[in-house]
Amino acid sequence: MIFSGGFGFAGAGKIKPASDVEIVWDGSSWKYSNGTVVEWLDDNDKTSSNGGLVSGPDKDNDIIALCTMNGSITLTLNAPLEISKLFVFGGKECIIDLNGNTLTINDTLFLGSSWSNDGDIDNGLIANEDGHGSEGSKLGNLSIKATSPGKIFITNFNTTTWGYSNDNPDVFLNVKSLLSIGENVTFEVSTWETGSTTTGNGTTGATIPKIKIPENSTTSIKISEITGHESLKDELVKDLIDTGAEVTVPYLWTGNGSDNSWNTAENWTTFPSGNVTAYISKIENQPEILERVDFSGGKIEIFDGAKLTISEGGSLSIDAKNITFGTGSSIVVNGILNSTKGFTVNSNFAGSTGTFSCSDSSNPLIIDTDFAGLKKLENSNGTITINSGKNVSCGSINAGTLNNYGTLTLTENSSVRNLSNNGTITIASDKKISVSGSNVTLGNISGIIELIGSTDLWYLD
Repeated sequence: MIFSGGFGFAGAGKIKPASDVEIVWDGSSWKYSNGTVVEWLDDNDKTSSNGGLVSGPDKDNDIIALCTMNGSITLTLNAPLEISKLFVFGGKECIIDLNGNTLTINDTLFLGSSWSNDGDIDNGLIANEDGHGSEGSKLGNLSIKATSPGKIFITNFNTTTWGYSNDNPDVFLNVKSLLSIGENVTFEVSTWETGSTTTGNGTTGATIPKIKIPENSTTSIKISEITGHESLKDELVKDLIDTGAEVTVPYLWTGNGSDNSWNTAENWTTFPSGNVTAYISKIENQPEILERVDFSGGKIEIFDGAKLTISEGGSLSIDAKNITFGTGSSIVVNGILNSTKGFTVNSNFAGSTGTFSCSDSSNPLIIDTDFAGLKKLENSNGTITINSGKNVSCGSINAGTLNNYGTLTLTENSSVRNLSNNGTITIASDKKISVSGSNVTLGNISGIIELIGSTDLWYLD
């Protein structure tokens, strides 16, 4: 830690104005808008005896704390600034105007209070702000602006703000820190830390900030790595994509390759493999799986209006429950979707003509939307269920147990161990369903049922 109990040395200080203030960095000193040199405070809100940062920044050691609990702070850069750490906390706005310059934070920018028990936060700053329990000390309100094009580079961006306060449980349930990134800003982060848990002493745990970016802006956001809880990471990426800004995050589909193939590395900011989340947003060149893709350890997030196509001859292996759909998003399966776990095929898969396969003996493959011409449904050691009111036309079915509550049409030979038909099944005239088990509920079936196997007793309903 650079400090563990205060600002008792040169190169560290805090500003906590009683009302709104404007501060200018001119390349060698910090001054208020009236020309007065800034007096820096220590963590007990006392004027720093050694002058704090008056002599200028030390990029490897300087720690700056901007506290806007009582008044807003506007910091204008008239020259480049390079520091070690920056803390921004308090409910009122903290504005940093890059003004055509670059702000480099070599260690960490903390927005609000850290979820972790970090000495920089708990002992150095926030613990002395209203007992670490007030809204003003927990949250941050940061606006990055650029009256002319500027850049901010952050090595570590820590936004792991508490979402709950033991002092006042209602304060933080629906309150987040704010991050505004304006026109002409290049916002670059090496590692964005979102928080390792969504639950803790209270009920909501860490939260990511609310992000605001002007529509159709020239804002550029680049993040090399995002760490933390999976749901927080996914929420952050979605919020960034929803802003409409130029966003670069790991494992994001860009479609910048020479084709639209999933397997073309140039189509991704980072090619997704292993236990990661692949993000697909609505752009002109949407992804297509043309060959075998094994993504069984990963997740796919398909944002609003986006589409993934599995073409004939292509296949995707994944736990299909790890596919998340936004509004109006879809996967069209004309090849094979092979899920390692049971899942529900709903309207997000509408229009598919391929194969839905599942290798889960414990959880069913459930069909909960209409299909006019699927090739195959398969869960050979488990259950396939056609929900009530659904009309499904399919080539063949291979299942341990087929539970049909809808209207099912089969155009090829099928095989199941057990059959429970509580709806309607129509089998093409020269085709059949072979049943090898002993439990058969025929119901309303038109076509040939072949009872096979070594059982001596069939239970026919």
